[in-house]
Amino acid sequence: MVPLDGIRRVQFGHFTIPDDGDQRAGEKVMVCGYLIDHPDGLVLLDTGIAEGHDEVDELYHPVRRPLDEALDTAGVTTGDIRIVVNCHLHLDHCGGNPRFPDTPIFAQQVEFDAAHREEDYPIVGLYDFPEARYELHGGEADVATGIRVVPTPGHTPGHQSLFLRLPQTGPVLLSGDLYHHTKELNRPAAFVNHASNSLTTRTRAAIEAFVRAEQAQLWIQHDAAHGATLKKAPDYYE
Repeated sequence: MVPLDGIRRVQFGHFTIPDDGDQRAGEKVMVCGYLIDHPDGLVLLDTGIAEGHDEVDELYHPVRRPLDEALDTAGVTTGDIRIVVNCHLHLDHCGGNPRFPDTPIFAQQVEFDAAHREEDYPIVGLYDFPEARYELHGGEADVATGIRVVPTPGHTPGHQSLFLRLPQTGPVLLSGDLYHHTKELNRPAAFVNHASNSLTTRTRAAIEAFVRAEQAQLWIQHDAAHGATLKKAPDYYE
C-alpha cells in the first residue's frame, strides 16, 4: 500500500437547523472537508457551502468560509488539488465543485442521477459546469492507492464515505452525513432529512461492523462537539 502522508481538516463554516419539524431546530451545524496528502497529489473530500439559493439562505442562514480561505489554512490552493471526492451532492458538500474544472470528482452514479432529478439538489450548476470531469461509479472504488470510496446510502441515494489508513493514526472512516452526531451511533436512523431512514439504519449497521473489524476511527463531519476533539488545519494527522 502506498503510504499516505497525513490528513488535515478544513472548516467551511456552518448553518443553522430551521424549525421545520427537526428536533435539532436552532442548532448550528459545522461544515468541514478533509485534505489528504497522497504521494500522487492532494485529495479533497467536499468543497464547502454553495451560494446562489435565496430560499436556502433564508431557511438555514449559512455562514460561509470561502474555499480559498479555508484551503489557505492548510497552506494550499485550489490549483494544488488533484482529486475531489463528494460524500454526496447536497449544496453544503459540493459548493466549490465548479472551482475544479478538469479535475476528477468522484461520486456515485446514482447520486449524480438523483442530483439531476430530485428537488433536494436545487443548483444544477454545481454538477453541470464547464469542463466538469466526474468519475462516476456504482459501489466501492479506489480514488487513489490506499484511499477507498465506500457506498453508504440512506441520507441520499448515492451517499458515500471515504476509508483510508494513516501511518501513525491508523484506519479512519470519513463518514460524511451517514451520521450527524456521535449519539446516533448504534441507533436506528430517525431524521427528517434522510432520503430513507430504513436504508440509513441498515447502512449504519454494516458500517459499524466494518469499523469494528478494521479497528478504525469514525469521524463525523457535522458534529461540532466531535469536531472540537479533532485537529484542524494547519495541524494534521499522520
